[in-house]
Amino acid sequence: MDITNWIVENPTIITALGTIAVAIATIYYAYTNHKLWLHTEKETIKPNKIDEMCFIIKPFIEHCEKGISSLKSKESIWDTGENKLYIDKFSYHPSVEIVYSNFIKGRLLLKKDLEFHDIKIESLNEKYKQLVEEIKSHNFQDFIEKSYNEFETTKESKNRQQLVLKELPRIIMHYILNEIDTEKNQLGDVLKTYWKRYGKEFLEMKNSVKANTIQKEINNIKLELIKILNEIKNKLEDILTDYVNTYGISLEDIESKDMPKDEKKKYIWRT
Repeated sequence: MDITNWIVENPTIITALGTIAVAIATIYYAYTNHKLWLHTEKETIKPNKIDEMCFIIKPFIEHCEKGISSLKSKESIWDTGENKLYIDKFSYHPSVEIVYSNFIKGRLLLKKDLEFHDIKIESLNEKYKQLVEEIKSHNFQDFIEKSYNEFETTKESKNRQQLVLKELPRIIMHYILNEIDTEKNQLGDVLKTYWKRYGKEFLEMKNSVKANTIQKEINNIKLELIKILNEIKNKLEDILTDYVNTYGISLEDIESKDMPKDEKKKYIWRT
């Protein structure tokens, strides 16, 4: 039987094969069009993702890393000069508000983590204020003035740079919060002598029942913050990896978008 006769005798099969061929061609056409659309879509979205990486994700990761490092340090994170924490809430420059809004949209869990972090920062800030006030309640200022006047008359203070009374409360509060040890810290000669003479009495101001309770609360909040910062950092790094892989973003793309150092400070976590 030749091919012509077979075709004439089996029209249904031929029709079915034709239908299958058309279907395959349609599927292939749709697939290639969809692939082209995805590529076009990715290229359209790519600049937005680069903005998110440069102005939100990278600064926030840096915030996490610095925050974790500060919180793990044995030193106090209370700035006795500014009367606030060295660390702060997550922040971004107002000019990238839209970038942040697009980034956080649909990321409810990450948003809740960021909000939880900021609430804990407020709590920690409040606890440090309470601790400082508790220390001050133990005749802190009176003892500063008394010890200063007494020390200025001793031979140890002679022929040396004098202590500045108005700066002393800030310095001494820092020493109390950090429980400075004169043997393990590099202090100036005058301060070292002064602290060696009066430090024990100042440190007693932090040993009240109330101060110890507040310090325990501070330590617990710091542990919570370390945990949430690690979780936020991991989520941000996963998003960063996804952006690189999905949108083909290279290091050059990011560097070309990066801001000059003086401008970059506006976006990065304050220390």
